[in-house]
Amino acid sequence: MHVLLINDDGPPNLMSSPYAKFLVDAIRNHTDWELSIVVPSQQRSWIGKAHFAGKELTAQYLYSALNCPMDDSSHGPFASPVSRYREDKNLQEWVLIDGTPASCTDIGVHHLYKDKPPVDLVLSGPNYGRNSTALYIMASGTLGGALEGALTGKRAIGLSYSFYTRDHDAKVLKIASELSLKLIKYLYNNWHPEAELYSINVPLKDSLGPDTKAIFAPILENRWGSVFTKVIESKKDLPEVSDIVDETVAHKTTFKWTPDFDSVHTSVKESVGLNDGKVVEQGNIRYVTILPFFRVLSTNNLVSLHLKQFTRVLTPLRVKLISNKSVLLVTYDKNSYIFDPLINAMERKLPKVPVVSTFPEKYHKLVHYGDYEGLNFDKIVSEPSYKVCSYIYRKALIRKHYLANTVKVYKTKHPESILATHVPLSYQLELDYAEFLDDALDEYLDLREELEENESSGCHKTYILKPSMSDKAQGIRIFRTIDELQAIFDSFEDEASDAEEEAEETNDAASDNRIIISQLRHFIVQEYVDKPLLLPQYNNRKLHIRTYIVANGDLEVYVFEKMLLLFANDPYVSPEKTEKDEDGVFILNGHLTNTCAQKTVITDEITDANTNVVELWSSKLTENQKQKLFGQVKEIVKELFKAALSVDRINFQPLSNAFEVFGIDFLVDENFECSLLEVNSYPDFKQTGDDLKQIIYQLFEGIVDQCISPFYFPDSKKKNPLMHKVLDTNTGSLS
Repeated sequence: MHVLLINDDGPPNLMSSPYAKFLVDAIRNHTDWELSIVVPSQQRSWIGKAHFAGKELTAQYLYSALNCPMDDSSHGPFASPVSRYREDKNLQEWVLIDGTPASCTDIGVHHLYKDKPPVDLVLSGPNYGRNSTALYIMASGTLGGALEGALTGKRAIGLSYSFYTRDHDAKVLKIASELSLKLIKYLYNNWHPEAELYSINVPLKDSLGPDTKAIFAPILENRWGSVFTKVIESKKDLPEVSDIVDETVAHKTTFKWTPDFDSVHTSVKESVGLNDGKVVEQGNIRYVTILPFFRVLSTNNLVSLHLKQFTRVLTPLRVKLISNKSVLLVTYDKNSYIFDPLINAMERKLPKVPVVSTFPEKYHKLVHYGDYEGLNFDKIVSEPSYKVCSYIYRKALIRKHYLANTVKVYKTKHPESILATHVPLSYQLELDYAEFLDDALDEYLDLREELEENESSGCHKTYILKPSMSDKAQGIRIFRTIDELQAIFDSFEDEASDAEEEAEETNDAASDNRIIISQLRHFIVQEYVDKPLLLPQYNNRKLHIRTYIVANGDLEVYVFEKMLLLFANDPYVSPEKTEKDEDGVFILNGHLTNTCAQKTVITDEITDANTNVVELWSSKLTENQKQKLFGQVKEIVKELFKAALSVDRINFQPLSNAFEVFGIDFLVDENFECSLLEVNSYPDFKQTGDDLKQIIYQLFEGIVDQCISPFYFPDSKKKNPLMHKVLDTNTGSLS
């Protein structure tokens, strides 16, 4: 039996598509079905059975691990299938289409699997949220994809999970998927001769148990009014910022997305008799047959199945009324390093916009500045008047192994790009235990050969190892041979064991700079720049550049002019002269330039200024040297964001109502050539220090000018001279 699985939530992701891998595991573990998966490359809810008329669609290929449904990491996406991943029995292939669920069905049924038997069943879901009652069903991308399957002559089933919490319980979801699978098998083997498709809703409630019934129920044919609210902004309604608002504008009319979800639930509660909405609310599994031309079969209790149960909930979205106030919401602690710079920038640039610390009941437009976990992701995707200080998906840049893949794929297609020469050659190692290092190196025979050559004929190349998800210099090591690399991984396991013992003795986590065991999976190996720029004016200490990048909307990218030079405490010593510890691992004094790795502050003998952190344009470099570095940084940043947009649109999704500050680090070699090191979200601004904190004040003024003010006042034309635009996909302009 060949099953085509599609959905409207996109590829596996714990935030937007958290259920998909649980169902895939259930199918792979409990059936002998031939499973093919074709899904949209991004979230496509509320799109029904639409196609993007006239649009040429592209397929990409993603490979995720089986039996680890709470891990949304993956290999890819790739432009074509990868044989070694496709043949790996521990991986599942996902084909990603930049179209709608219905398009995924069409392409999956007709085009992708000529080497397999014809598709027997189109299975759409499990949807992240219920699809019961006519109002939800008719708008559902999940049901739209299933309906496309029915219209191709295939049996089709739409599966939705009604949830009551956004905390994913792996045990509960595993049971949910296994029991959904039982009902799918039953329906397929007992297919009603007039049925076009079935729709199943699984309410994930704690009250469900072994005696839960699966009830055949009709669709509640409810109705509602408009899903939009008309908003007219006249001159008198607009905030009083006369130097920004265009005097020629009489008014502007917009229509805000404000569906009354509460009315749907009210219609269920007030309904009489058996219907799909009521069955789900009562904690039963509900399924319904949808007949030709959407006639509803109203036979009640056609079959009852005793099933175990699961837990999930649809949280009604209560849309706030709109007032004529634009507001800045700041949920940072007042003692945080950036609180004062942000408030100061608002007071200087937008003094009439109130700043609040709790979510207001009413607002015209609201910008939310706070920690990632405190942002309202439901509002981000449903409310254009709500803008936040972070994108939802940006792993393509901020995770080291994702970044390495992004650059690798892009420079293969664009060998002329500066990324081809200004990003170190990278290898991605994946291993859980030190003993598997030899197997991991088999993936990269050229790296193995280089290390063996170093061993046999003297060390010529040095490499650096970085855990993909670590920060603050944790786990960074250098090596030249396989034995030295093995010693590093052995020391990681020893350190993790020691840390666990210390934590047990002290009832606290170890607070030193050792790597933790959870990081022992994804690693990046790069050629080490062993001849860095060493400036006699700064005692020949190694340095790297920290640059603040501001990405706005979908997508403008700005490079902030005031860049930092971050120096190591100790003078640099080449790897050949670097000492090792008792485990045979290099001691990296003088090699690490991370601010957190510096134990003391080195000051200028004359000015007494901190020389661990120096602003580029105030440094002792020549003007030509400064301009050369700045020019390279701008070109690398431009190409880097172009790469993220073109290579991995799953893991980098810029949103029109979001912006984000990234801290990007560059190493400089002896020839004043920059190499990209890493990209940091929510960068540690404190490393700027107190002496240079004015730079952060200037940065936030630039953020207000380029990201916040134009959101409140679209006619704003202010340009901050310290913010250098290097990319604008909206106009196609590149600097």
